[in-house]
Amino acid sequence: MTKIILLVAVTFLPSFVWAELQSCGQVKKIEGSDCKSLRVEFDLSECGDAQGSFQSKMICKKAGTTAELKTQSNKFRVALERSHGEWKPSGKIWRFPLAKEREVSNSKSEVAVLPVIPESLAVAAAEGVSVTEAASGKAVSEKTTEPKSEPKVDAKEIASEATLSNPMIKPTSIDAPSETAPALGDIKVSGFIDAYYSQNMNGAAPAQHTGNPATIPNGNTSLRYYDQYNDQIQLSLAEITIKKENERMGFLVDLDFGTSADINAANPAYSASASTADVRTDEMSKHIGQAIATYKPKSTRLVFDIGKMATHVGLETMKSKDNWNYSRSTLYGYGIPLWHSGAHLGLEVAPQTVWLGAYVYNGWNSMYENNHAKTFGGQIKFAANDSAVMVLNYLEGAERNMDNTHLRRIYEGNLTVKLVPTLSFQTDWLGGNEDNVLNNSTGERRMVSWKAHTLALKWSPSSCYSLSPRYEFYEDLDGYTFGGYGTTGEAQNLTSWTVTNAFTLSPGTELRFEWRQDQSTKANRFVKENFDTTNEQITYTAAFLSSF
Repeated sequence: MTKIILLVAVTFLPSFVWAELQSCGQVKKIEGSDCKSLRVEFDLSECGDAQGSFQSKMICKKAGTTAELKTQSNKFRVALERSHGEWKPSGKIWRFPLAKEREVSNSKSEVAVLPVIPESLAVAAAEGVSVTEAASGKAVSEKTTEPKSEPKVDAKEIASEATLSNPMIKPTSIDAPSETAPALGDIKVSGFIDAYYSQNMNGAAPAQHTGNPATIPNGNTSLRYYDQYNDQIQLSLAEITIKKENERMGFLVDLDFGTSADINAANPAYSASASTADVRTDEMSKHIGQAIATYKPKSTRLVFDIGKMATHVGLETMKSKDNWNYSRSTLYGYGIPLWHSGAHLGLEVAPQTVWLGAYVYNGWNSMYENNHAKTFGGQIKFAANDSAVMVLNYLEGAERNMDNTHLRRIYEGNLTVKLVPTLSFQTDWLGGNEDNVLNNSTGERRMVSWKAHTLALKWSPSSCYSLSPRYEFYEDLDGYTFGGYGTTGEAQNLTSWTVTNAFTLSPGTELRFEWRQDQSTKANRFVKENFDTTNEQITYTAAFLSSF
């Protein structure tokens, strides 16, 4: 009982006392081809101490490129990255108070002198040193050592902000490297760790394993994907990313370990709904999350990728750090594929406004082709401005063994809008169908279909805390996606509510607490530990995410 009370309290207790450096302003315009010739225009109209737009100076170092602007009372900095031939911000604009004292009048008309954080301490705070004391204005020794390297003014952004700045949504080939990544020549190395503990209030029985090292046990939290294990401390993902990019060539390799790597390589793909006690994995490729080679022809807006890559369909990604919520939506886990082996050709039609993408894959979640028919996809991305992006995706192919004619189709679109600087909105909608699926009841074959819709908000009152509620309605109209691919099951609808609290411990490190409720129209959808059944499932999850 004590564990339940603590989980409930932490999940629903937003924090407003965490202090860290503030972000403010927007990048209005970037011109130039290299660091020394760049001209960056800041829009500080919402920052209070400076109104209008300003041009900044550039700081060019091996560790990264930074634009800097000084006003009377603050210094503003933003890290820049070059991707697909275009320069853009890699994160927020960070505001550093300058080292001086300022006078303000108190309520009694007396003059009070307020200490302002020294610039050296502000820089240290951006790197996670004495952040709370710096933000609260407590006395700190003026002997604070200046950092020898350029301060890390960037922070891990919410998924929508990464989307708004990335010319091609997916696959994530040759995304700009993290500023924390060490350089080996022009090769960047970075990493990510994702660990979680989840408590299923239905008391689902522990997962059983036969002992075969080539198999993984089924999850004991139904209709979840990566967070499918109840009452266990799980290393979901430990990843090392190696990237290289220049004007024309590049590559990206993700080396993955953990239960997420097993689940991604499971065969059949939807291990959580498989009928066997254990699901065999593809041991040859499961530790390669992605491996993509990129070529960009000179003097064109084209980009070509080939290899193992994340699917271009859907708003969420395989990596929890890039999503607003920790648990993936049912739409992502059961309505679409996760990854492919194939190729992608992208074209920037209108600079920073319209992009087109074409894809050819072997199939869904497999390194190998199981018939003689390829799977084809398309993408159109519209960026109306810096605060709104809409993406339309299509996917079609024959996915069953030795069947080249009966197609599976996906129609999907998503929209991300930054309503105000502290509040963003996302929606994702999906329709899918497949031909010639066996009906268990009648023995006949017919077309089956499924639909889903999600709505989500992300409120970030400070740079160290965010609250992300999500609503989802999933219709498995023929019991096909929940019952297992190949035959139909029992039709049902699933309604899900998710609330995620995310706390930034330091740049790149997060602690998330999440509450989620799933409710099915099928009365016996979820199983309790005493083998009773219910139509409802509630989980509490704590997750630790760290990028380096």
